[in-house]
Amino acid sequence: MEKNIKPRKPVAITKLDKSLGVLESLSFVVEGIITRVDSPL
Repeated sequence: MEKNIKPRKPVAITKLDKSLGVLESLSFVVEGIITRVDSPL
């Protein structure tokens, strides 16, 4: 039972980490675009 449960948790955690990483990278890109748009004006 434990062997079946243990592998599932890391997979879910890695999926969450990947999704969070993507969201963070997107937010960084958006911030970079906003700063580029604001700085010339």
